[in-house]
Amino acid sequence: MTCFSLTDQDHIHRMRAMSAAPHCKALPQWVIPLKLAAQGATLTGVVPWKNLDRLGEAVAAVSDPVQAGLRFFCDDSGYRVVEGRLDATLQLECQRCLRNMTWRLSAEVNWVVELDESNVSRLPKRYDPWLIVEQEANLHAAIEEELLLAMPIVAYHEPEDCQGLKGYSTGRAPERANAFEVLRSMSWSKE
Repeated sequence: MTCFSLTDQDHIHRMRAMSAAPHCKALPQWVIPLKLAAQGATLTGVVPWKNLDRLGEAVAAVSDPVQAGLRFFCDDSGYRVVEGRLDATLQLECQRCLRNMTWRLSAEVNWVVELDESNVSRLPKRYDPWLIVEQEANLHAAIEEELLLAMPIVAYHEPEDCQGLKGYSTGRAPERANAFEVLRSMSWSKE
C-alpha cells in the first residue's frame, strides 16, 4: 500500500482551484474509500441535486450543482484521509424580508475513513470521522452531510440589500410627554 503525506500548502491551493473551476463530470455516488486512499486518488466534479434530497429540502431553490475536489491519501500515521473542498451556490430565504437570496457555501473536508466506531474517539482532533459500514460508501451522502453542517443557522441579506429593513429605523425613538406629568404639577391639599 502506498501512503502519501500532505504537508504541501501548494496542494491545498491546487485543490481550491480545482473545486472552483467549472466541472461537468459527476462524481461517482458509490466509492471504495479505502482503495482510493491506498491509490492516492483525486476526484473532482459535481454532485447533481437529484442525489441531495435533504439539502434540497433545506434551501429555497437550487441552482448550480455542488462542485467538489477531494483527495484521498494515507497520512504519516496511517490514517486514510479525504481532504478537499466543496462549493455550492444556494438560494436561501432571508429571515428578515422572506425573499430569496444567493448564498455561496464553501466547506473544507478533512475526513478520516473509519470502519470501526470504537476508534472514532481516538482520532486526532484535526479530522472528522467518515464512518463507513462496508467497503463501499455513499460519497454523495457524505458530501450532503458536510454541506448541511456548513449551512448558516439563520440566513440574512446584507443590511443594505434587505427589503425587510427599509421600513424600520434603528435610531432612537423620539421622547414623548409623560401622561402623568400633569398629575405631578397639580397641588393636592389635604382638607
